[in-house]
Amino acid sequence: MSFARTTALVIGLAVSLAPVGCEKPVGAEETIPREIDIRADDHAFSPSHIVAGPAEPLAIALTNDGTEPHAIAFDLPAGQQRLSELAPGRAATLTFRAPEQPGDYAYYCPINDHRHRGMAGTLAVLARPQVTLVETVSGLSAPLALAFPDDGSDRWFVVDQIGLVFVIRGGEREPAPLLDLRDRMVELNDVYDERGLLGLALHPEFADNGRLYVFYNAPLREGGPEGYNSTLTLSELRISHEDPDRVDPASERVLLTIDKPQFNHNGGALAFGPDDLLYISVGDGGGSGDKGMGHPDIGNGQSRDTLLGKLLRIDVDGARPYAVPDDNPFVGKAGADEIYAYGFRNPYRFSFDQGEGHRLFVGDAGEHRWEEVSIVERGQNMGWNIREGAHCFDRDHPLKEPAKCPRVGADGEPLVPPVVEFANAKNGGPGVAIVGGHVYRGSALPELAGRYVFGAWTALEATPSGVLFYAVPHAGGELWSIQRIDAAGRDDGDIGHFLRGLAQDPAGELYLLASDRPGPTGDTGRVFKLRAQP
Repeated sequence: MSFARTTALVIGLAVSLAPVGCEKPVGAEETIPREIDIRADDHAFSPSHIVAGPAEPLAIALTNDGTEPHAIAFDLPAGQQRLSELAPGRAATLTFRAPEQPGDYAYYCPINDHRHRGMAGTLAVLARPQVTLVETVSGLSAPLALAFPDDGSDRWFVVDQIGLVFVIRGGEREPAPLLDLRDRMVELNDVYDERGLLGLALHPEFADNGRLYVFYNAPLREGGPEGYNSTLTLSELRISHEDPDRVDPASERVLLTIDKPQFNHNGGALAFGPDDLLYISVGDGGGSGDKGMGHPDIGNGQSRDTLLGKLLRIDVDGARPYAVPDDNPFVGKAGADEIYAYGFRNPYRFSFDQGEGHRLFVGDAGEHRWEEVSIVERGQNMGWNIREGAHCFDRDHPLKEPAKCPRVGADGEPLVPPVVEFANAKNGGPGVAIVGGHVYRGSALPELAGRYVFGAWTALEATPSGVLFYAVPHAGGELWSIQRIDAAGRDDGDIGHFLRGLAQDPAGELYLLASDRPGPTGDTGRVFKLRAQP
């Protein structure tokens, strides 16, 4: 049995529905409208069927095209919610959330008049999808990322935050690591730490040249700013000529270093884009509000004179240590040449859609109130620390949202809003710290095809209770609709672990990387593959 359908068979009501010329339910396709228009004439509503996810926010606009007065009512678990009676030619809007419970609910004209028989329709509320987590790797400390070499070896590489990369072959972890960087990193805090080995990317021609790239926190460099915490380090290494399951430790070539003032907000994701250029996410330097030591008055996110709070793009083949692509947005202008986009707080994970267009999705962890995902394009300002998500932010009062804030950056450039947003658990929302994901392009979970699947580190800060979601766009281009994905066998639907990352293999299938401890320690780290509920 596959998990719950993401389209619905709408059950007809006892009343007869007059033909209205609506061939398909609203919301049955990939794009779900945020606002639904219901038009009433003197015979029926159009559309007669509406489809929504559980707890989906709905804005129902009713327009009376008939000659008689009409109104609308919904039969929901909490009781009827109705609009006032509408005179002919008038319109009104009812905003509410669909029920949590899946099922079919009626909407109808409450005027008890024979002229309005058949004035009824169905709101079909979908069930939450459920997935099964199939354990594929265990015994790690804090797994963050997977890489899949395209070299015919049928290997995986799994990144452990403590400074190790392991080879997975046939579902089994090789005992000796592919790479050990522990002696080159800062000493990590077992209780909680955002530093460590954070990213791995394989060169597009890895099968031929054996080159790979890592991003990690090294100790503060000699001569670094006093009081700073560490040195963000981007390095190239090569596979050993003698052993394809080992990296030659002497092959390290440091490409880029960034002095970092605080221990948190490192970013750290690496990926080669469809243009074969290397993209690097970097946090704003840490602390709170993007202010304090190491943060200019404008904030690192907004300052184009620093690489902190940015998404970078470089050409690792064009020169040594690297070249800057000619079409990077600030080449020849004020701003660091490596910057591709800016205005980030902690862009911990990002991904390119495997589908047509290769959209770039970046998950950016929020301060206290809002978590976000953006589709990022060249040169954009994503808003931090003027905005947190789609909301105004006050760096001096981060728990209080100001009534107004600028819509543009210092040079008049627009602040680009996210496509996905949810409230942090401290703000009454479903999770703490967003974990960016992937657009699902596999075949094992057809109901999630084309959906952006992502998560939250945990639902409760001190409890291993990571949460999964999927998001679909709205026709109007506003914030996307998000829905929970439940883990099968869990009463509360969470995954029962701290979610540290999501990965996608070349076939488009998804994996979760998780552990049971908040810090990078122990051996509870595991990798799970997502499958349909049996």
